[in-house]
Amino acid sequence: MSSVSKPRFSFARLLHAASIHSFAPGCLCNPLFLNSLLTLKKSPAVTHTFASASALFAKQPGVYPPKRNSSETVAPVALWSSRFSADEDLEKRIGLGRAEQKTGMTRTLVIQLGRLGDVVQTTPLLGDLAASGDQVDVLVLHSTHTALLGFSAIADIITISDSLKTLDDAIACEFPHGKILVEAHELLADLQLPLYDRVINASHAPLGCWLAGAISCTNPNARYGGVIRACECLYFGPASAYRVALLLFREQNLFNLVDLIRAAPGTVSPSAPPRSYANKSVELPFALPPGRRVALNPGASELARCWPIENFARIAESLAVAGFSPLLVGAPSDRELCEKIRSSARVAIPNFAGRTSIPEMAAVLASCELLICGDTGAAHLAAAVGTTVLGLYGAAAWFAETAPYGNNHLVLQTPLNAPMSAISIDSAVAAALHRLGHLSVADLRRELRAQNQSAWETSLQPATSHDPLGGLTYHPIHRESATPDEPFAQALRNASAAEFLTPASPSHRTQVPSADPQCPHASLAEILDHMQTLADGCAESTLTGAVSSETEASASALIAAMERLRELSAEPTWKRFRPVIHHHDWQLRMLPQQSPDATFRSYGQAYASAARILKNADADHRSTSVETDLVESNEYWKGVTTKGKKRGGTGASFGEDTGTCPSARVGLAMNDSCE
Repeated sequence: MSSVSKPRFSFARLLHAASIHSFAPGCLCNPLFLNSLLTLKKSPAVTHTFASASALFAKQPGVYPPKRNSSETVAPVALWSSRFSADEDLEKRIGLGRAEQKTGMTRTLVIQLGRLGDVVQTTPLLGDLAASGDQVDVLVLHSTHTALLGFSAIADIITISDSLKTLDDAIACEFPHGKILVEAHELLADLQLPLYDRVINASHAPLGCWLAGAISCTNPNARYGGVIRACECLYFGPASAYRVALLLFREQNLFNLVDLIRAAPGTVSPSAPPRSYANKSVELPFALPPGRRVALNPGASELARCWPIENFARIAESLAVAGFSPLLVGAPSDRELCEKIRSSARVAIPNFAGRTSIPEMAAVLASCELLICGDTGAAHLAAAVGTTVLGLYGAAAWFAETAPYGNNHLVLQTPLNAPMSAISIDSAVAAALHRLGHLSVADLRRELRAQNQSAWETSLQPATSHDPLGGLTYHPIHRESATPDEPFAQALRNASAAEFLTPASPSHRTQVPSADPQCPHASLAEILDHMQTLADGCAESTLTGAVSSETEASASALIAAMERLRELSAEPTWKRFRPVIHHHDWQLRMLPQQSPDATFRSYGQAYASAARILKNADADHRSTSVETDLVESNEYWKGVTTKGKKRGGTGASFGEDTGTCPSARVGLAMNDSCE
C-alpha cells in the first residue's frame, strides 16, 4: 500500500461522512425508519426535524396491519392479471401464469407499498413506462390492488398481504446493522420474481426499500427511488433525492409528487400525456339519489386533517338549497363520522361510507359532479375517474405536493400547519358553487378575499422544450397576479425538471446562458462553479496520487462551503434558492461509498448540476418576464463586489471580499477553513 493510500481515502470519505452525518430526514413514512437513519448523528435540530417528518409522513401511526375479521384470510403473495375487472370472480385472478417477456422490451418492476392514494398517484408513471415500450409489473399491497385491475399499462399485478407490513418497523430498526428478518427473505423467495431490467421503488416503506435492493436486476445501476443495500438506505435518481429533500422547502416547491414519481427513472414518454387511472365497477349494489350529485368525504388518516363535521353538515345544506344532491362517502372507518354528519344536517343525506369496494367507490365518484374532501385517497380516486375535486387542505397537507392530478381541481389551502377550521364555511360553499357553475370567478375571488382564503386551481401542462417533464401546475384564484417570487419559482421548476431527465455527461459541462452578473442567482451559480473546480482538482490529485496539504484544504473548504450554504438558506433573502441548495445537499448525501477520485468526481458533477439549474432558471425567467421582483434584491446587493478570485487547480480560492453577497459570505467560510 502506498504512503498516500490512507490520506486519499480519508479526504474523500470526509466529504461523504460530512454529508451523511449532518443530514435532516426527508419525506419518509416510517418513524422507526427515520430513527435508524438518524443514528449516525443526533442533535436537537435534527431531532426536531425528525419529529416534523414523522408528523407529516407517518399518516397512520400504530401497528400494522389494519384490523380485519378473524375469518378473513389473504394469501401472503398473489399474482393478479390487470386484464380482469373487479366484478369477476376472485378465484379466477389468483395464481395466473406470469406474462411472457416480449423480445426487445425492457422489463420494469414498480414497487408501491403505500395506501390507495399512493397507488393511484403512481399510475401516471406506469402509463409513461408502458408508452415508452416497457413491459411493466407492479408490486402493491393486497388491499389496494383492485384499483389497478383493467389498466392496460400493466403486465402483472403482484400483491403481498397487508399483514406483512409489520416487517416495516423491524427493517427500519435493523437495516443499519445489516440485519434483515428471515421473514423478509422468505417473502422475497415466495414472490418468485423474474429477472428485471429496471426496478423503481415509488414508496418510502422500509419493506419496499429493502425489496428494491434485494430483487434481481440485470443492471445494478437501474434501481431508482429508495434502496436499502449494504447497511445504507439511498435514494437513487435526482428526482428521488428531490422528493426526500422537499420537506425543507415545501413552500418553495412546485412539483406535484406524481410528477416527481414520474421523473424517478430519468425518462418520460415523449408522446402520451400523463394521466391517472382507477378501476371502476360497472354496477353498484345500491341505488344513488337522482339529480346533480355532490360527494362529501369527511374522513382523513388523522383527526387534524379533518374539516369540522358541523361544517360538512352546513355545506350539505347549502348544496341542497342550490338544487344539488349531496351524499356521504368514505372508508369503513369513516362510517361513524359520516353518520354524525347525516344526523346533524337539516336535509336528507344518504350515507354510503363503508359500503363500497375500491372500484365501487370509484363508480360512485364518477357519477358525481364534484367531490369535497381533504387530502385523502378519495381525492386521487375521483381525479382518476374524471370527477372535479374541491380539496380542503390544512394541517400538514400542502397543495403543491398532493393536489388532485388533473385539470380544473380547486384546493382551498390554509397556511402550512394551520388548523383545518381556518377554512371557513363561506369560502367552501362559494368554491363549490363556482366549480358547479353557479358562481362567477369574480364573485368567488371576492368571497375568498373577504375570508383571507387562498385557493389554487390545477392544470395539466404538456412537456415543452423549457419543461421536458410537463405535469401539474397551479394558478391562484384568490388573486389576479403572481407574487414577485412565483415566476422564478416556476422557472426553477422547469430547469430542475430538465436536470431530472437529461443529466449532463460526467465529463461535459453543459453550456448554459450567462446570468445577469448583478443578480443573486449568478453569485450562487458562481459559487457552485468554483466548488466544481475544487472537487475536480481533488479528483485529479487522488487519481494520480499527488495528494497534498492543498488537496486536504480544498476538501475541507468544500465541506465548510456546503455547511454555510445550508445556514444561509434559512434566511428570508435566500428562500427562493432553498430548492437548489437542499436538493443539491441531498444528492450528495445519497451518494454510495466509492473510490476517492470517484467521490470527488461525483461531487463535482453535483455542483455543476446545481449551477446549471440556477443558470437555466435565470435565463428562462428573464426570457418570459420582467424581473421587477429583483429591485429590492438588487438594492440589497448594491455596492457588493467579489474580488481576488483565482481559477483552476485544487488550491483555487474565491470570495475574499468581506461584503455580504452570496459568494463573499460563502467564500469567507471556505477560506477560513483552509487556514
